[in-house]
Amino acid sequence: MNISPDRSLATILTTNFFADVVLALGYIQSRRASGRLALRNGERFGVAHLYFKEARLVHVTGDKRASVEVLQDLLCWKKGSVRFDSAVICECDDVSWQQAEVFAHWLALLEMRAVVQGMPRHAVHRILMHLLIVLPRRPIDLPVHARERETERLRALPQLQDTSPALPFLPLQQAFRRATEFAQETARLAVIRTEKLLQERFKDRPE
Repeated sequence: MNISPDRSLATILTTNFFADVVLALGYIQSRRASGRLALRNGERFGVAHLYFKEARLVHVTGDKRASVEVLQDLLCWKKGSVRFDSAVICECDDVSWQQAEVFAHWLALLEMRAVVQGMPRHAVHRILMHLLIVLPRRPIDLPVHARERETERLRALPQLQDTSPALPFLPLQQAFRRATEFAQETARLAVIRTEKLLQERFKDRPE
């Protein structure tokens, strides 16, 4: 793929659709690009527009009424065309955790099929993982007092530089599930810690 003079990255090849999509996503991720990734189904009518802001998915639209339906329809695509336009910017930032979960499933499907079409698995995985980790996640319902205390604790933490090692090689859905489980476990421990503090504070007070 090449960047054309109108600042678009495009292909009309349908035989390597999944590899082409991954290449476009790789371009977006590596350059932290903003713009519109336009996908057209090559077997039937279907359009999906994925808008990115600094390599983060921020808005989804297409030929379906709901954004989730557009993403669900992508799961069934086998052929299509790909075009990325950095000149087409969307001011919306409304991707929900429900949309993010469907998008994560689509990324997992892309990984499997792009590898079949000849792309190196590790390269594909790394590209898609960087897109995955910035997606919104399912909210965790905590008691009000636990949420407030945890928010205060997080605000009090010093800002640290990221010295973590490279992301481990995990299937995308497994990595997404582990991240969600880690967040839920952290929240659970915060609730337990808060309840213990409250018990210790009030246990010696007369009734």
